[in-house]
Amino acid sequence: MNGVHHEISSHGDVLLAPFESRPNNSVDILLDVMHWVVQRCAKPRPLRLFVHTNDTVFVDVITLENYSLNKTDRPSFYCKPVRGVEVGRDPERANYVPRHLFRGPVFPPYCEGDAFFINGSHLASLHRASLYALHYGLVPQYVTGHMAVLADMGHVDVSRMMVDVGGVVGDRAARPNLFMSGVPVKTWTDVWLRSLYNQTRHAPLERNLTGMILAGLKAAQN
Repeated sequence: MNGVHHEISSHGDVLLAPFESRPNNSVDILLDVMHWVVQRCAKPRPLRLFVHTNDTVFVDVITLENYSLNKTDRPSFYCKPVRGVEVGRDPERANYVPRHLFRGPVFPPYCEGDAFFINGSHLASLHRASLYALHYGLVPQYVTGHMAVLADMGHVDVSRMMVDVGGVVGDRAARPNLFMSGVPVKTWTDVWLRSLYNQTRHAPLERNLTGMILAGLKAAQN
């Protein structure tokens, strides 16, 4: 924790949410993060992308940068959307939501899994939507489904650029992916280096970004 506090005091780029991390308060933690980002990432340096993952998801930032330059401006979640999922009413089930928090029989379309991104300019309106809907503790269903309806946001399917490696990376890092889930911590360096190598064989944008990242890594080692 000393390292985390040093990062905060030196750069102010880490948020410690005032919540103990538990499944039933993950929505509150994410909303706190959104509020923090909205307050600090406004003019004159507006936020370009807001990316949400968990700690087993590897984000290929070069592929993400390239993809984001060609996406539409329509307010949307970029993820693996699912539709027609029934609301759980059994308190013993993982997708349980009491009727007084959500009355409908079916969840709105939402993002499946642990990764999504949105245009940074839409984050404030999405966060405001949380003020008009009672909170329940399911991040995908509440944040990317319920709040998305209130914020008039759609969903763009990028599942073809998402892969679950199940702990075994292998050749799955050989093609560009926005998100790779199930990546063990011990293999992150290998996945990152493979990604950098593969990007050098693509367009000038990827080569230039890769060169900048590699130069930064070399400088950090010296």
